[in-house]
Amino acid sequence: MKQIDRFFKLAQSQAERMTNDKDEMLNLADSAEEKAGKSGKLKDLFSRIITMGRMIKDVAGGKYKDYSKGSFTLIVAGMTYLVCPIDAIPDAIPVAGLIDDAAVLIFVLSKVGGELERYSSWKN
Repeated sequence: MKQIDRFFKLAQSQAERMTNDKDEMLNLADSAEEKAGKSGKLKDLFSRIITMGRMIKDVAGGKYKDYSKGSFTLIVAGMTYLVCPIDAIPDAIPVAGLIDDAAVLIFVLSKVGGELERYSSWKN
């Protein structure tokens, strides 16, 4: 767990920098959506990952502005952790490599669920 914390803190640092770069946010959203779509182990989280990716794209594109910066940074950090192949348990290790990704995403979703609901309502 300490290793996941260490790598997630790194992802948070990257996220804080990344939230100021539209192109990086768009690339991150595309990469996370692609990775989630390929992973059978993350299918239960797939729709939430897609929602987070769409939110990142709408924020990056200036379309969505009614969000908490702290929650948005957590979303970007979670997506950064997801797409990074080198984290607490490298993704190259079958099955186990996705467990830490899922754990981080579940943590992020537990913290930003309301934010995603507001975004989803706005999107619809």
